[in-house]
Amino acid sequence: MTDTPDPNVLLTDAEGFVPIAIIGSRSWPDDELYVIDQYIERLPKSVRLISGDGGKVDLRVRAVAARLQRRFTAHPIDKTGLPSSSDKARLAEFTARAYARDRNIARDCRYLVAFFNPYKENGTLNTRGGTRYTVKVARDLLRPVLIFLPKGVDPNDKRHRI
Repeated sequence: MTDTPDPNVLLTDAEGFVPIAIIGSRSWPDDELYVIDQYIERLPKSVRLISGDGGKVDLRVRAVAARLQRRFTAHPIDKTGLPSSSDKARLAEFTARAYARDRNIARDCRYLVAFFNPYKENGTLNTRGGTRYTVKVARDLLRPVLIFLPKGVDPNDKRHRI
């Protein structure tokens, strides 16, 4: 007998729902948001959707979950007590809290889906950030991860790997 769960069995939460986190890059193309809709529409009703609470993909997941009347859990960044100044200390604290939120998303889900754009909105390569970090944490927790890339992005290009 083994303690390793059967990967073919959907692991449910205490309420009997399968927690699936759907996250994504702020730079995910507007004209490809429909891909998120289509993905969620094809999921069984027995899922609980999980996302952040502010980015473009997060807001889309929330809206589609509401439209389809699916269970949804938001993981906002805790902004209480942040320093009021706009200096480096505030940015560092906000970033630390964002990464803590990302870890919570990865822990809360059984499966993680990432809509990842390897390019920022200004066209430069996206080499760090919340989506990359959350995928890493999920993989470290042995969560299955599914990654979507925008049209025209070569999945075989090493720079596009996450």
